[in-house]
Amino acid sequence: MQLLSANAKMNEATPEKGQLNLNSESMCISNMPLYMDVHKKVKGVTAKAVAEAHRKDLEHQGKHGVQFLKYWVDEKSESVFCLVNAPDREASNKVHKEAHGLLADEIHEVSEGK
Repeated sequence: MQLLSANAKMNEATPEKGQLNLNSESMCISNMPLYMDVHKKVKGVTAKAVAEAHRKDLEHQGKHGVQFLKYWVDEKSESVFCLVNAPDREASNKVHKEAHGLLADEIHEVSEGK
């Protein structure tokens, strides 16, 4: 699995809700739930294509109160994983739909392990 980051850096302190905290440059919305969305069987997925899709997500995220934090690409299994602060489970898919049309197959609320 190839790790690709949204240029976020972890701090030692963790907030209550999703327990993910980023440095002030990334302006983490830490009081919202943290979600991992999963895109399965994305035919011909490449790291380059996902980087472009992520860039488009970042352009649209503010309209929906969402913050895309990181993403991962597994080209072998044709899967993409997005880590998102969002007000609700479906907000990230609203951004994906507007940005590039590739909707998540699964959306899981997650918290960072200690």
